[in-house]
Amino acid sequence: FFFLMIRRPPRSTQSRSSAASDVYKRQALLCKQQAVVLCDRGVMDIKAYMTDEEWTILIDDQNTNEMVLRDQRYDAVIHLVTSAKGAEKFYSLENNQARSEGLELAKQIDDKLISCWVGHQELTIVDNSQEGAFERKMQRTLEAALKMLGHDVNVGVYKKYLLEGFKEEDLKQLQKYEKFQVEDYFLEHEELNVENKLRKRGQNSNFTYMHFLRIPGKTPEKRVQLRSQLSARQFRTLIQQQDPNSYPLLYNRYTFAYQHFTFIIDDIYNLPEKYTYLRVETDIEDSSKIVFPPFLKVAKDVTYDFNYTTCLLYTSPSPRDRQKSRMPSSA
Repeated sequence: FFFLMIRRPPRSTQSRSSAASDVYKRQALLCKQQAVVLCDRGVMDIKAYMTDEEWTILIDDQNTNEMVLRDQRYDAVIHLVTSAKGAEKFYSLENNQARSEGLELAKQIDDKLISCWVGHQELTIVDNSQEGAFERKMQRTLEAALKMLGHDVNVGVYKKYLLEGFKEEDLKQLQKYEKFQVEDYFLEHEELNVENKLRKRGQNSNFTYMHFLRIPGKTPEKRVQLRSQLSARQFRTLIQQQDPNSYPLLYNRYTFAYQHFTFIIDDIYNLPEKYTYLRVETDIEDSSKIVFPPFLKVAKDVTYDFNYTTCLLYTSPSPRDRQKSRMPSSA
């Protein structure tokens, strides 16, 4: 089954929200057919309504951490931007008794809610920029959900850019960003055009483990991705299937939201040359319409440049330090 979270403003405490979603999750596991659990809110939403100190006390009392609540509980997150941002004429207090925020406060809370989920590996932000009002927004949400389930739908293009002169301190100009230490290991697969890999992602000595299977889509710029969460033990077992002709990719990953775009920066440090990529998934084909943070220097668009494909990177000859890092660090 697949655990998908489509978030809206929360009206419950963390423990009650967690308990409710856990019930449905257990029911889905018992279901004999494939099942998708949809939640209209998630436990991380609560952070938007608390101070940092209150949030720290809460998760300490629950003996948990943000990686568990954000990354391990939900396979995907789709954030529907409030109509107060970009569709103001549809924002009203009259048609929703639970709504009490004025226009400006609604915008501020929406920014905080997005910030709460920055760092999730499958965060999609659906804004109000396209024509068609609410119906088009719902269609984009459905397409995003189907894509995350592995369907080849006509939505989203992964754009990839090469950055110059990137420094982590530049990101401090943002409201928030998350940093992770990532290790990608590539497994054998009978089909050459299929990317089969494991990922270990860490933050503050906490780790998540994932398996990715990426296959070609209907067009060259599209790709279908199947992903599943793993336990540390499963990861250690599967790593034995590592392709002997491949090398791991080790990098720092930075994720942040800017102008309703979700950006990822991968700063790869175990290659002969330094590569820093900026990634964004968007349904905007024209790169000139993508709003980049002004402090990032985009060297060029390498989305369709074979010289910068992941396949070429993990099979390229590498210096001695890559040879020493063929197996993962302790899981």
